[in-house]
Amino acid sequence: MSTATVSTLGTLIAGLAHTLEQSGPGLSAELRRLDPGAADRWRSPGFYRLFTGVIAPEHGWGDDHQRRWAMVLSGMARLPHRQDLRPGMLLAQTQYAERRFARLLSADENHLGDELRAAVAFLKARDGRGVDWLPLATLALSDPGSDPGDRCRRSLAEDYFRNLPKTKKD
Repeated sequence: MSTATVSTLGTLIAGLAHTLEQSGPGLSAELRRLDPGAADRWRSPGFYRLFTGVIAPEHGWGDDHQRRWAMVLSGMARLPHRQDLRPGMLLAQTQYAERRFARLLSADENHLGDELRAAVAFLKARDGRGVDWLPLATLALSDPGSDPGDRCRRSLAEDYFRNLPKTKKD
């Protein structure tokens, strides 16, 4: 992703967060129940309202794209967007296990949804304030072997390991 694309994605994430905040509890509940890997995600009118009205005109319509955006929207409905709370830092500070963090970063397209959902559930239980969804959306939307995917994963890892609590052995 170029800097312009990240900027556009950041604006889109902020707009989606605002929409979720302003909507009633029904939309968030519907998106929380969304299973990105399930064939019946078409049963979520709220997802398609957001996807066709806000996301698709800018970012495309493909099935893989819909599945990736379903991961993002389901997560945003569980844990709100807070631009000041970087995910790598927050996961480290809340003591998310290194092994689980490594699985999140190395997850292929078949497992990323589960790993992302686990990380979001952990943050919700441990902290609950929210998280900056731009890096997590970039993680979900970028192919693991692509330059944007690699940059995103490196950035998350640097932030995570830089913020791990120091132990007596350190």
